[in-house]
Amino acid sequence: MEIHASKLGSICGVNPFENRDLCILEYKVKKEKCKYRRELLDLGIISVLKLDSENISKKLKVVYKNHQSEIKNPSDFSKRKREIIEELGKTVELDDKNLSLVEDIVNNNMKKDCGKNNESTVISNNNYKKGNSKLWIWSHPELNYTIKGFHDASKGDIVIEIKTRMKQANIRKNKYDLYQLFGYLLLMNKTKGKIVQYFNNLTYDSDVETNNEYGIVDITLEPWSTMFNTFLKEVNCFVEDVDSVEINLQDLFKNIDKPIANVDIDGIYCNINPKYENLIKCLY
Repeated sequence: MEIHASKLGSICGVNPFENRDLCILEYKVKKEKCKYRRELLDLGIISVLKLDSENISKKLKVVYKNHQSEIKNPSDFSKRKREIIEELGKTVELDDKNLSLVEDIVNNNMKKDCGKNNESTVISNNNYKKGNSKLWIWSHPELNYTIKGFHDASKGDIVIEIKTRMKQANIRKNKYDLYQLFGYLLLMNKTKGKIVQYFNNLTYDSDVETNNEYGIVDITLEPWSTMFNTFLKEVNCFVEDVDSVEINLQDLFKNIDKPIANVDIDGIYCNINPKYENLIKCLY
């Protein structure tokens, strides 16, 4: 089993924005793709695309690509989203449901690209050493799983994880970010790391803990040592749960709009609800 460092907070159940049971399902799907594909289709959780003209995400991808490199400031998101939707509307008829899906996809993509596009600025302004050039891999000595990932940057022996925030209120300590940092410390065999936050051209990179920042995290010292060991136990528990915990698809998806994705005649998935992108990827 391969676990990406960016998923560590979710699989350990400390990310309120991603269901741990959904993460368990993703790994079950990887093992039995055909079985779960049939079940998801039978339950209407995914559906077959009737016409190619209904592939909204395919057309949106073309339009969005023209804006992608310019997405750097969250305050421009509303204007940029409006421009993208207006451009898309010239070639696609958007009803309320399609419009909602398009907005969700655009919002999700803009958040990701804003982070990517600002990362180099943070690294340059703070004289960090750029990472992302090496895939780090750690294998558990006994259990059958590996953790992998690319770190953002470093400063001396300190591993730097950069988080671009979408609003001022999001400058805060998130446990799921901390678990991701723990993952990189494990991968790189380091003991010190720091989560650096960026918003509105300001960098938040305190070395000491504050109300909104963890400061330098040193897993040889308390409370970080205990928290790191708890993190390791929670990862192991998740790996065991993938095999032992049964996931009821109807219960997991009972309160969401369906389908979460369409599949065309070539077996290609489209019109994917961004919340379930990872699950759909597991079906390939």
